[in-house]
Amino acid sequence: MTMEYEKCKTGSHWSQSQRCGKIGVVKQETVSDDVRGAAVGEATEPVFGGTFRALRYPNYRLIWIGFFLSNIGTWMQTVAQGWLVRELTASTALIGFVSFASSFPQIAFSLFGGVYADLFNRRKLLIGTQTVHMFNPAALGALVLLRDWKLWEGLSLWYVIAITFVSGLSSTLATPAFQALMLDLVRREDLPSAVALNSAQFNLSRIIGPTIGGLLFGVIGIAGCYFLNSASFLAVIAALWLLRMPPWSAPAGLGAREMWRQLV
Repeated sequence: MTMEYEKCKTGSHWSQSQRCGKIGVVKQETVSDDVRGAAVGEATEPVFGGTFRALRYPNYRLIWIGFFLSNIGTWMQTVAQGWLVRELTASTALIGFVSFASSFPQIAFSLFGGVYADLFNRRKLLIGTQTVHMFNPAALGALVLLRDWKLWEGLSLWYVIAITFVSGLSSTLATPAFQALMLDLVRREDLPSAVALNSAQFNLSRIIGPTIGGLLFGVIGIAGCYFLNSASFLAVIAALWLLRMPPWSAPAGLGAREMWRQLV
């Protein structure tokens, strides 16, 4: 390299612009690469790597833990709800209709949920939907508790269906908002890691939740499982409040009339 530089100085082979200009370009590219490498090095300072790269972001860790605890509570409730529905009716058609009431809103209104996730503050939208999710099992647990204490005998399957339908509507807004929020929590190159970890926590909660629900069902009863699920949503709401994110602004050039047109 020294010999090449000396030749450049003495002009023995090429003109000054050809020789030194070429070296200058190489030097500039090297410095630029070093700067980019230093920036990535600062971002990857924690020990997380590979599949777990998304966990190096504090915001993502908060959301991951919050939704993991909440999903455990949801699967605990699933065990209790199966028993409750079986107590309220012997009709196999009505038992299936409870699941249909939960899934139908997500099938019918999911497109609208995606539009809302793009037009409104996703964090506030998720806080609102998770609050609805928190009150629904609390309300149903209270009704079951009143029935068990012989204070009210009016509990029927239609209460379960109605509350389940409202939860399905809330999930219609929450699911696309949660998926879109991932782009605000991690860099684009770490998005596959975030998606994989979300799938892992969901499937892990499917194992842990029913197991805990089955063990606690005989101790705290149906109402207790509903109340525990309600409390589990506090973890999600707290995680969403603790997120450190830049102030949200509406999409550029989107007036009130255009926003309404997008919604409908």
